[in-house]
Amino acid sequence: MTPQILSTIILNKPNYFETAEELIEMNKVFVKDTLFDRIMLWVDMVISPLITLFSAVYYGEAPSIFSVMGLYKTFSMWNDWIYFYILKAEVHEWTGIVKSIGGPFIATNDPTYHSYVYADGMQRLHYACMGGAPSFPKN
Repeated sequence: MTPQILSTIILNKPNYFETAEELIEMNKVFVKDTLFDRIMLWVDMVISPLITLFSAVYYGEAPSIFSVMGLYKTFSMWNDWIYFYILKAEVHEWTGIVKSIGGPFIATNDPTYHSYVYADGMQRLHYACMGGAPSFPKN
């Protein structure tokens, strides 16, 4: 195990399953199956705020309370979207670490819950590095 992987495991808090659960919840919000749902996501995140801003600038109108609430929703969705991609990058990093030591050690047939597989591997590594519970199956 490289020193970089070891330091990543030791310095990170062992909340791997919580992070995996957050990623699954964010997947439900941002990964859409139907075209209509994808269009509605684009409307909420891009088109609606652009129309609101265009109307405010072009017509010189002060934004209404509904416009402000819509912009707040847009800001919140963009904030969540950025966090979603940060979580995806973190789980992708786990994938590399777990595969580098010969994992994963459990499996799932549902790709929705695949982040739990790597959360389990990282939790086992954390226990192994910190002298906790036995972590790897014997071959």
